[in-house]
Amino acid sequence: WVVDTLALRNLLGPALAPLLANPAIVKVLHGSDNDVVWLQRDFRLYLVNLFDTGQASRVLCLPSASLAHLLEHFCGVVADKRYQLADWRVRPLAPEMLHYARSDTHYLLYIYDRMKQMLLAPSATVPPSLAVPPPPTFIAAALWAVLERSRQLCLALYKKEQVDDSSAEDLMAKWELPFAPVQRAVFAALLRWRDSVCRAEDESTGYVLSRAQLTNLARNMPGTGKDLLRQLGGSASEPLKRRITDVVDVIVRAQQAGLASHNTAPLAAPTPSAAPAPVSHAPLPPAGGAPVVVPLGAPRVVQLVRKAGGMFGSTPTRQAGSAVP
Repeated sequence: WVVDTLALRNLLGPALAPLLANPAIVKVLHGSDNDVVWLQRDFRLYLVNLFDTGQASRVLCLPSASLAHLLEHFCGVVADKRYQLADWRVRPLAPEMLHYARSDTHYLLYIYDRMKQMLLAPSATVPPSLAVPPPPTFIAAALWAVLERSRQLCLALYKKEQVDDSSAEDLMAKWELPFAPVQRAVFAALLRWRDSVCRAEDESTGYVLSRAQLTNLARNMPGTGKDLLRQLGGSASEPLKRRITDVVDVIVRAQQAGLASHNTAPLAAPTPSAAPAPVSHAPLPPAGGAPVVVPLGAPRVVQLVRKAGGMFGSTPTRQAGSAVP
């Protein structure tokens, strides 16, 4: 069956909640990290008793944990991933997309049976980094490790993303973005713009402006719509295309504000240094004569040394700061 989650959006939660929460029924998913959170967000559905074939792949130390590898390894099927990132909101779905939707899960229960047999085999071992101590009555340590790791995935809770003053700094730190001050200002402005558009359009952040797109625009700061589209290539989303002028305006304004803020930032006061000892500037004694003594209380004169045509003295040097593109 292929269920249209858009047409039945208001019905899926009540219909599937008893099934997905029933501990007597095993739910088989692959790479369910995001699915667990999305089911909560869109349908208020929670998973109980999950078997994640991606986790099983890791415990069994298979060459790859991808579904494409499992399909080829266990079923001899080469997956066609052309539609993995397609826009699944379009209606009607093309026959090729329906075929992809069916084949993506058609073999999963068979793969689950095969992997479960491998996990129950006496020779099955668990990598030390993935080991989870089983209860005394559970003898299959490998199967228990998969079930426990899958259960941990189910404990994730959806939290609505909030964009505030610290969000941009937190993301740049998390993504390790070495931005200059002006680029940081543009990144923060684009993050706020993306959040407002996503809420207005009821779209995901990754669809409106992906992480890679957000980073590239903040790094390169295109100043025209033509430059912006060139930066994004053919991957610009429809909400963004309808707002090209707005996005350019956001970038230019943030760039100007960032430059102004950076240029007017107060300079740190130089650290006072200890006063040098008084220097005696007595004239050289005449040959054969007695030395001339100058009292230490005489006015101090800054000594300058001429070298290579320039004067070097007690003037403090300016420390180089971050370059502004």
